[in-house]
Amino acid sequence: MQVSGGIQWVMVVNLIIWTGLFLYLRRLDGKLRELESLPLESAAPTAAFAAAATFAAAAASSSATSPTPSRTTTGEETIR
Repeated sequence: MQVSGGIQWVMVVNLIIWTGLFLYLRRLDGKLRELESLPLESAAPTAAFAAAATFAAAAASSSATSPTPSRTTTGEETIR
């Protein structure tokens, strides 16, 4: 039984992708385990995280007070 060259290339590429995915997830697991072992004081949020949280809270409060349109129109419809 002879396998064509195209199938062999697909198998090789597939093996490379799965191997890379496995190694990436293994490295990520190691980093997560390291972060989980740190005390809470050293895992405090950074200034960028705090700024993003403040921005998200401000956006949520402003969208709650702004009126939302009750009907959307397409370019063919006219607003009366």
